[in-house]
Amino acid sequence: MHSLSILALGLGLSNVCSAAPAPAPAPEPNPQFSFALPSFSFPAFSFPTGLGSLGGSSGSGSSPFALPTGLLGGLGSSSGSSSGGLGGLGGLGGLGGLGGLGGLGGLGASSSAAPAAALPTASASIPSLALPSGLKKVKRQSASSACATGIHMIVARGSTEAAGQGLIGGVSTAVQSAVPGSDSEAVDYSADLINYLGSESSGVADMTKLVTAYASRCPDSKIGLLGYSQGGQIVGDVLCGTSEIGLSTTAALPDAILEKVVAAVQYGDPSHVAGQPQNVGTSTKNGILPRGKACPASVTSKMKSYCDSGDPFCDGGVDIITHISYFGSYDGKAAAFIEAQVKGNATTAA
Repeated sequence: MHSLSILALGLGLSNVCSAAPAPAPAPEPNPQFSFALPSFSFPAFSFPTGLGSLGGSSGSGSSPFALPTGLLGGLGSSSGSSSGGLGGLGGLGGLGGLGGLGGLGGLGASSSAAPAAALPTASASIPSLALPSGLKKVKRQSASSACATGIHMIVARGSTEAAGQGLIGGVSTAVQSAVPGSDSEAVDYSADLINYLGSESSGVADMTKLVTAYASRCPDSKIGLLGYSQGGQIVGDVLCGTSEIGLSTTAALPDAILEKVVAAVQYGDPSHVAGQPQNVGTSTKNGILPRGKACPASVTSKMKSYCDSGDPFCDGGVDIITHISYFGSYDGKAAAFIEAQVKGNATTAA
């Protein structure tokens, strides 16, 4: 009897246990949606040493290259956040853009790439450019009310460089040391990369105004024009007239004022045209916004346009380092050229 009861109890418990729901099995992953994210890393890079000694000055700040706007498609990378952005230009893309150039507002190194800006009338893109840190800053200088007895230099910085004379201001500083009685002032324009065409046009208008006013106030003084990247294009348009695709046509300075300009220096000019007498450097190709009308011999005889092979803005290349290397390579030669032009045209200005 007891054994039968125990057996019945065991069967009852067995039924109860078997009636309890079994735990749901863990869901199997759906092979249709399973995937693994690939791992990747950005390549490390660094600017070559020695750039810290480049002539000229670097404004502090950040830049997109920054190198010329509108012009620059998107030049290299930039360091730090920049507000400024080739000498400006990458096919022209953001210096400083032509620098610029691409860039080239504030100088600094950064690993983030600058946004590319597209030219409305050209298929080329402009790389954005950020200049390396460590470059010496050139103070902004204003012309005094007195007329220069040496040479008065008007300087246009590159895309995205901070307001002032920018890196090419190192040339004007060297000239002032070599030629007593010299001074300089900066073109007051945006040096913008995103709105490159509008920025360049406003720079042409401002430099034209400065040259005209100074020639009127100091008729016996000599004038020199300097420009880097977008600023270099401005110099060419002021002296030769604007004739590039996408820009409104403008006339060159009148002859009576042009004769006051005894020297002009361009670095990385996006409107560079191969084979011209004023050209200096290793480039054999046109820039991304080539000039449609050649400058007259009376003007090219007092110009030096520096452009090396590989420059994204003046040579249509892909090496942004070339665009920011003119200062270390050519500042001394450019300053010596201006000095010789001044001494070959002695002034009687008081």
